[in-house]
Amino acid sequence: LKEETSIDKSDSIIEATKMDPILMSDHANNLINALNDTPLSVKALFQTLYSVVFHQDLDFVINSDAGFMEVTIRHL
Repeated sequence: LKEETSIDKSDSIIEATKMDPILMSDHANNLINALNDTPLSVKALFQTLYSVVFHQDLDFVINSDAGFMEVTIRHL
């Protein structure tokens, strides 16, 4: 981008496309941390999901992270 446009134009494009950081709930952060530490095995991933998600009394219906959980579980 910097090679094809002027510095001012490049900086304005970068500034226009910036996104605010997304704050996730404690439940989502706990799940991400747990999955990062889990070996890539279907059994290990299932056990991690069960122990982290189901034992934290996470209500998928009213929780704002339901979409995140759905996508995460689908791609495992």
